[in-house]
Amino acid sequence: LANGTWQIYDPERVLESVRTREEAASTVMPCGVALPHPRRCLGESLGETVLAVGRTTTPVPFSVGGKSGGVADLFFLLLCKDERTHLHTLARLTRILQREDCLASLRAAESARQLLVALVDAEAEVLP
Repeated sequence: LANGTWQIYDPERVLESVRTREEAASTVMPCGVALPHPRRCLGESLGETVLAVGRTTTPVPFSVGGKSGGVADLFFLLLCKDERTHLHTLARLTRILQREDCLASLRAAESARQLLVALVDAEAEVLP
């Protein structure tokens, strides 16, 4: 999904960076959300910052390199060109995803558009 944006210039490097980060410490939250992202920003590997959202119908084990991180059904792949954007976006997502009503809306969304609306609405409530 993220690679289809044409904003990822070096997909192998990006994938390896995300895997390395997950092997160091899983990004799965207890609420069933995973926030995979590289440890360092990959500005030269990206055209623009990318946030890809995925959802499964049932939670799946999320592990890298044989290390189990837990289970997740919501995934937010965060690829930023710079540290400031990375930290800002990660902090916003973490605050938004702590809300049970937001998680319920994201899980109940019947289309990508509904999922996006639920996320934008939750952001407006948390960070007016």
